[in-house]
Amino acid sequence: MGVVVLGTEGGDRDNLTTVFELAGSWGPGSKITKISRSGNALIVDMSPYGRPLAHGSVIDAQTITVTFPDDSTITGRLLPPGTIEWSNRTSWTKL
Repeated sequence: MGVVVLGTEGGDRDNLTTVFELAGSWGPGSKITKISRSGNALIVDMSPYGRPLAHGSVIDAQTITVTFPDDSTITGRLLPPGTIEWSNRTSWTKL
């Protein structure tokens, strides 16, 4: 039995496949947070909350990590069909 590497196009570690698409708009609340993705790199636009851009990365199919420069680095667990459960005990839902 071989090792299975999650990714695209033959196991490309530079573009890991996640259990759902991360790019897009996220809630809760009336202010919308946007996540954009390039390869495994993530940018989280927190400007609706008056906060700086956060940067992170895809770790595996169900895990991301994001550094919020005005706070801390937290881990997110991806729960289909569209929830990020953060290690700081908050969660976001894809809109």
